Amino acid sequence: MQLHRLQVNTSVYVTGLPDDTDVDEVAQHFARCGIIKLDDAGQPRIKLYRDRESGMLKGDGLVTYLKEPSVDIACQILDGAPLRAVGPPLSVTVARFEMKGQQYKDKKGGGGSNASKGGGNASKGSGGGRGGGRGGGKGGRGGKKKQFSQAEKQARKLGWGGFDDVLPPERVTVVLKGMFTLDEAAAGGDSFATELETDVAAECSKLGVVEKVRVFASHPQGIITVRFKQEEPAQACLGKMNGRFFGGHQIVAHMWDGFTSYHIKVKEQETAEEQAARLDAFARELEQQQHAAGAAAATADAAAADAAAADDAVAAVDGVAAAAADDMDVTEAGQAGEAAAPTEAS
Repeated sequence: MQLHRLQVNTSVYVTGLPDDTDVDEVAQHFARCGIIKLDDAGQPRIKLYRDRESGMLKGDGLVTYLKEPSVDIACQILDGAPLRAVGPPLSVTVARFEMKGQQYKDKKGGGGSNASKGGGNASKGSGGGRGGGRGGGKGGRGGKKKQFSQAEKQARKLGWGGFDDVLPPERVTVVLKGMFTLDEAAAGGDSFATELETDVAAECSKLGVVEKVRVFASHPQGIITVRFKQEEPAQACLGKMNGRFFGGHQIVAHMWDGFTSYHIKVKEQETAEEQAARLDAFARELEQQQHAAGAAAATADAAAADAAAADDAVAAVDGVAAAAADDMDVTEAGQAGEAAAPTEAS
């Protein structure tokens, strides 16, 4: 028996797994280092080995990634780290396969893809071999189509270039605001953006590999984006540039959110017809505003007049009441005088 390492190997062999783990937990843990390959049913290609007699998990397994770079990353990052916060450390190594005849078999068992060919050849020995072979062939082609479709879906998750060692752009792209003004961009002419990209790229390259610098010369906030190769220099750029002064402007730096577009289309000089239409619309707007202001003033004047009339009415009522009170006082005084007169005569 010989152990071989395949020329293109996307699998890692893992030991130290808890006996109560499952495929979902293992997939979530190992997905930190790359995209887990899916089988034809859309399930992660993770094999957890079990004891043949008891059916219990033995603590080791095989995890297959979609791309080969994930294998080295997993061996560097996950080897020696526990699956859970509290638990034994895992051993993560490059998977090795043993060669049996013309087919590969993983170290812990499981047939290779060539095993199906043997069964196909055996079927040709009987009288109905051709029909069975053709039927099997169609099924095989259908399986390949399904597998290809599954691979296409996974490839979309890999980001630029189809490699899972390329990080998503929102994790490595820094947005710099306040790098310039529109007046500065206009004064700089056609070479403004190119020269500024060169300067920023030279400065940011001191932190790490810069893949692209873009100057959005028509953006009123003076936007420049810097895309790095790795996440660490992007974070370093974020800390270095945020709050820093550049060309007399204070910079605001943050990571790109993954969907905001900073493209602003510069409108060409308007025609005479467009200018006339714009001025007419502006005049109508002013007229409407003046009309609304006049209506509001008229309403306020009417309200003030009503309030004044109400005050006058209240004052009139008060005057009548006061006059009535005076008349009553005079009447009472006269009656009192008539009552006192006989007493004086006697």
